[in-house]
Amino acid sequence: MKLQSFYLLTIFFMCLSVLESQAYKATIKQTLGVFCRFWVEDANHYRIAGDGKGHYHTCDGADKVIEFGNQQYYIVAKVEASWEQEKVRGPFDGDHSCFFYGTIGNWSFDC
Repeated sequence: MKLQSFYLLTIFFMCLSVLESQAYKATIKQTLGVFCRFWVEDANHYRIAGDGKGHYHTCDGADKVIEFGNQQYYIVAKVEASWEQEKVRGPFDGDHSCFFYGTIGNWSFDC
């Protein structure tokens, strides 16, 4: 009987670890053609994934996929040399896609 309890507890903890290791995915479709960056913040607005500070890349139409742990999150976008402030979208609780478009002086970030 003790051996059955051990197996049952082992299976229970294995299931918990599998559930915790699942990740969310944010996909960003971009057609801007300027330097931009994206990152993901948790519910307390701490960065949990994405581009580092000052790490801009060209928004050239390629999808950007950011993976992170399964928790409530916000997606943030910023364009280098733009007068517009960074834009925050969310909160989200699962996989989500956003579309990023416009010009350096007038850009939009729709989720």
